[in-house]
Amino acid sequence: MRNKSSKRKHSRKRISSALRSAGEAVLASPRTPKAATKNGADAPAKSSKPQLVSSDPSSPIEVDLRRAKKLEKVIQGEVKRIKKAPPSKRNDPLRLKNRKDRIYPADTLGFQRAIGDRDILQITFLHRAIEAARSVCRIRVRGEVPGPAAFGTGFLVAPGVLLTNHHVLDTPDTANLSLAEFDAELNLNFVHRELRVFNLLPDKLFVTDPSLDFTFVAVNSVAHDGTPLTSFHWLTLMRETGKALNGEWATIIQHPGGESKQIVIRDNRIIILPEPYKDLIGEDFLHYTSDTERGSSGSPVLNDQFEVLALHHKGVPKYDALGRPSARKGGVWEASMGEDEMEWVANEGVRVSAIFRRLDRLAHSDPHAVNLLGLLEDGAPRSIFSALGAGRPAAAEEVGEGPELERTALARRKGKGYDPNFLRFGVPLPKLSKELQKAVQPLDKGPRTDSDGELVYTHFSVVMHAKRRLAIYAAVNIDGGKLGRPRITPRWRPEGRIPPSAQSLKELYAGNKLDKGHLVRRLDSAWGTPLEIDDAVTDTYHYVNAAPQEHSFNDGIWGDVEDYILGIAGEMDHKISVFTGPVFDKKDLEYRGNKPGGPWLIPSQFWKVIVYEKADGTKAATGFLLDQADRIVNLEESLTPLPRARAQAKVSQRTVVDIEKLTGLDFGALRKFDPLMTLEATKRDRTIIMASQVVL
Repeated sequence: MRNKSSKRKHSRKRISSALRSAGEAVLASPRTPKAATKNGADAPAKSSKPQLVSSDPSSPIEVDLRRAKKLEKVIQGEVKRIKKAPPSKRNDPLRLKNRKDRIYPADTLGFQRAIGDRDILQITFLHRAIEAARSVCRIRVRGEVPGPAAFGTGFLVAPGVLLTNHHVLDTPDTANLSLAEFDAELNLNFVHRELRVFNLLPDKLFVTDPSLDFTFVAVNSVAHDGTPLTSFHWLTLMRETGKALNGEWATIIQHPGGESKQIVIRDNRIIILPEPYKDLIGEDFLHYTSDTERGSSGSPVLNDQFEVLALHHKGVPKYDALGRPSARKGGVWEASMGEDEMEWVANEGVRVSAIFRRLDRLAHSDPHAVNLLGLLEDGAPRSIFSALGAGRPAAAEEVGEGPELERTALARRKGKGYDPNFLRFGVPLPKLSKELQKAVQPLDKGPRTDSDGELVYTHFSVVMHAKRRLAIYAAVNIDGGKLGRPRITPRWRPEGRIPPSAQSLKELYAGNKLDKGHLVRRLDSAWGTPLEIDDAVTDTYHYVNAAPQEHSFNDGIWGDVEDYILGIAGEMDHKISVFTGPVFDKKDLEYRGNKPGGPWLIPSQFWKVIVYEKADGTKAATGFLLDQADRIVNLEESLTPLPRARAQAKVSQRTVVDIEKLTGLDFGALRKFDPLMTLEATKRDRTIIMASQVVL
């Protein structure tokens, strides 16, 4: 079966124009002197070489001649190798194992089919193909000026989210005018089904990237005839690599040339490029062989389990020595022949893993990208900060309890607490107001500094409030260049250096929706040697480092801000220092007054102050304030209000001065490093809607 083209109808003109321009650019480029032919006509010297002529990565064809020639060479070689070499010779052992693990256990011959050793398919393949095809639609691209419509292909990838190429839907305005047509296919009698037509909603969600040639756009929930979008399937996108082998068959479901829905089952083979070619051609793309015609823009490229491998986006033509496109019947292709007469080397798709990597970067500044990542991975929109925290473990992870640290373990912590000289400028612990000084819980024993109330741990310190039985603050140093993963499973434990009556222990958290919310996140201090990492994580599981946080708050916006801060350190290999604590208010909710150990006062707000040095040497410090008041109003009755959408959670950036006023702490010189202090007074309390609004 031929892998027919489904480029928009007007794209033929674009392709012809692009190729014509490419050829003219090459022929017009500087060359060595011409050599005379036998009949006296001029001919190019044999030393002439194709030139690099294109800079448009989202072109529907490959017009970078150097890249096209490299692809032609390597694909021809790989095709020969696939025919001769067994799978074990053309794939590394780890890729083979990962691919085999993705096969359904009941499909005993699935791996043999994937590697091309067997063509007999289970009938379930057809059922799954029909199910997958329910996600694919024809995109009718319309412009503001009346005229013939153009067409592309797209497919649903999450509830209400469509994926296609950037060169199909390149702007929100184009998407707003265009339509998604589902059921554009023939029935068993070869009669066209009734179309289900949906409007696109770019104002709700629109994320595009020209370099990787993808566009995500929201789709209206109801078609023009009242059909709900939920009646159509969607294909899940997965970050994981290793979903295909070199030489494996690929399936493509498409609308070639705007026609009814069609499928390519066995005339496409995956080509995994050897390492030496990846620098020029790039690791973001997947290649697959095709017949004489190209595949469909915006179509899903699938393996036999109908996992999405790539988003099809362009074809790679065959060029002659002068950079002119070749005709499939021989000679030079000309626009008058039509695109179908062009000779093609291969098709190219954008890897799903590459799309995720780009979305992670876009999420730092684009709220649509943040929500999109949530829809793709969680099935719901995500908070503005959480693009940096996709791998965050569940905040409410239950790990049990353990005993107090032994004397030898405590001795290892000596001198390893919060370091005021960790950064290239001094950042001492905050000074306490006179009222707070009286409230500090002194230590009975163990490692200590000049302050009787400072509990020293690995890379962080905690100072406790005796009456509230919670930390006044926790201070941690984070080394983004040395972060690591622990080898141990920690357990919550009491702190032996202060009395149990000065701590909020398990009784506070039993039988309710309150989490033991880490003040110093368990991975913040996890850097250094393996032993230091294990000690640091163990230390964060002391009850003195916990605060009562309603579950959806702790697992949501609080964790998201933690991930954002850790991301600043980890992504930039930065050293940062972070101060964290609750806001103590006389109006805080009194909880469990009739229970052993009660009552406790549950904080409604928490704060953070982060300090670090920018790449240009500028010192920076700023604060955040987070509010869980509306999530604990019914806590006494063991009822928890439904969590709001994370995008609506209360988080604001505040000046260091604001944090000082709320807490009674004095951060000294950090006030001078606060970028918010240079803003107008009316803008110093900034409600944060997207990460790009954070001023650092």
